[in-house]
This record gives sequence, structure tokens and C-alpha cells, in this order.
Amino acid sequence: MEESSHEFKVSTEELNFLQRVTAGDRTFSRLLSEQALRRGDKISVRMGLAEAEQLRDRLTLWLAQFGFNDDDSPNIAGEMCEGLIDRFYVR
Repeated sequence: MEESSHEFKVSTEELNFLQRVTAGDRTFSRLLSEQALRRGDKISVRMGLAEAEQLRDRLTLWLAQFGFNDDDSPNIAGEMCEGLIDRFYVR
């Protein structure tokens, strides 16, 4: 049985962020470039459940390392990262 694909909408800024966070990973490079469908200012990224979970794991690690100010509040990139973690959650 083939895994179903899910569509996630991101902005250009969010796509650029995702590409930086996943730099060097061939799977995500392909998913976040070739398969991203642009419709005006919005971009659709399609991936399966396993890929979405892997991306969320990567984002969570990035958030823990770089996403907080000295007072433990999220910085601007951390806020974007938190939003993407939530968005790539598949119920």
C-alpha cells in the first residue's frame, strides 16, 4: 500500500527557511525545490507522513539550538520554526 501524500502551504520566506534548515539533505532538497508548486505568493509542498515527521524532527532540533533568545523566549526565526512544526503535523 502506497503512503498518501499531504499538501502543505508555505510562504516564500518559509520555503527559504526550510531550505536552509535542511541544506545538504537530498530528499528534502528535492521536495522543497522541484516539487514545490508556486501559486502567486503561496507555495504548496507535497510529502508523505514519514517525510513530514522527519522534517518536524529536523525543525525541532533547529528550534532547540537556534530558536530562542537569552530569556528563553522564541526569536523571530524561532517563531517561524514553531509555526512550521505545527503546520507539518499530520493528524
